[in-house]
Amino acid sequence: MGVKAKREQYIVFMNVGTKEKPEWQAIGKDNEDASRSLNNEVNSKKNILGVTTVEVTKGNQTTSIDPYKQEADDKISEVLHDIYFNDLELSDVEKEFLEVSLYKKTEDGKYEAFKQTGAIDLKSHGGDTTGISDPFDINWLGERTYGTFDVDTKTFTPTTA
Repeated sequence: MGVKAKREQYIVFMNVGTKEKPEWQAIGKDNEDASRSLNNEVNSKKNILGVTTVEVTKGNQTTSIDPYKQEADDKISEVLHDIYFNDLELSDVEKEFLEVSLYKKTEDGKYEAFKQTGAIDLKSHGGDTTGISDPFDINWLGERTYGTFDVDTKTFTPTTA
């Protein structure tokens, strides 16, 4: 029987730096769940011979981060505050994200990863007496760039085909 991968071995990072000089910060400190919802469309049809065919088409993928508590000197908190405070929209809410599989080590000691752009949909701002909460959804956009991630240097290297 195989060894099960632990949830903490699959991490989503946000680029809180620039495209030219990325700075990857992990998401999930206050979260018990941060799953990517695939939202596929499934169509099944039964023909006149009684045979059922199924077609699955890719849906609009999303990841919900709820809660996300504001913290001083936290760069993701700064991104979310900027979206709220400056009423940002469209391409101004798009960030680079990285998904890293820490249970999939490559030959060079790095880990399988992919980078993808996501649009941040800030769901609300405020919260109760436990602190300022900024729950948000990541709406995944475009193609993935596959590569490896070095956890020591926090560097993503795209795979060269």
